[in-house]
Amino acid sequence: MPPVMFNRYGGRDGKANLFRLNHRNIHGLSAPEKPFGLIVRFEITKDFVLATYYIDGEQIATSKEKYNNKPYIKIGIFRIMAKSSVTQTYRNVRLVRIERKRTVE
Repeated sequence: MPPVMFNRYGGRDGKANLFRLNHRNIHGLSAPEKPFGLIVRFEITKDFVLATYYIDGEQIATSKEKYNNKPYIKIGIFRIMAKSSVTQTYRNVRLVRIERKRTVE
């Protein structure tokens, strides 16, 4: 399992409309019924990955986990051994590297 994960979860019957994270203290965040903007800000160090999630500009969750491998990002529908008629459209997807200003001491 990745150190940080964010997905839309429909439950066993597919009718629940929740976001799910792999962070042990974050469960059952309600997902919007309409299209929404998602921004995820990652901070990646040699020891951990921190992800802060924003829906339509509002911070909804932060997850930080230990991790020491190269990071990767997956976007899409992933259903293990299941058929799905769900269609998701992603627009304006971009990854932007933000360099932190280093202070000189």
